[in-house]
Amino acid sequence: MLHFVYKDKRSDRTRDKYRCRLVIFFDFISVLAGSLEERMNYFIQRSIDNLNFAFNSIFKFVLHQKSRIQNKEIVVANLHNYLRPIKLLCEMSEISMKR
Repeated sequence: MLHFVYKDKRSDRTRDKYRCRLVIFFDFISVLAGSLEERMNYFIQRSIDNLNFAFNSIFKFVLHQKSRIQNKEIVVANLHNYLRPIKLLCEMSEISMKR
């Protein structure tokens, strides 16, 4: 799955950044065990089994990052950068965010 998600990203630096940001997201939502690919597969399977899991996880992550913006720890552009790899993972896995 990992190769599938990143095949369109040409730059090694972009791929590395996406990996790092996904690790941060998975750490935040407590998907801790295994390699990045195993964590991705767990997230995907859990999102398929429970339609609200992905939405709720991403929503909590966004709220956390927004509080970091308010505390001037990060800037707004960072939030967008954190969400890009999550969005790509959901799109490639056909996880719907529609409520």
